[in-house]
Amino acid sequence: MPGQRGYDVTLVNRMDKTIIVYLRVPDLPANAALARGLRLEPGGRFADHWLVPTGVGDARRAVVTATDTSGTTLYCRAYSWAQLKGEGFGLELRAGVLEC
Repeated sequence: MPGQRGYDVTLVNRMDKTIIVYLRVPDLPANAALARGLRLEPGGRFADHWLVPTGVGDARRAVVTATDTSGTTLYCRAYSWAQLKGEGFGLELRAGVLEC
């Protein structure tokens, strides 16, 4: 969309179980799918449009967490702009990544 800010990010569940994925960023609407928690089956994908971080000069991070269906945290990583770009804006969620 012309003039639209942000970028598209795709999340992929690379775990062998169903996960609930959350995103924590400033000003994320409470009714956004990733604010409420999005269920992803094994191999499932979800494409979203993100506004934070905005680019190289933005020190804010996009914190992605995933839990199993009982609430145990399986994945947590705070992404900088450079990390998102380095991943090609495609995030593969794997068990055991606990960097938060």
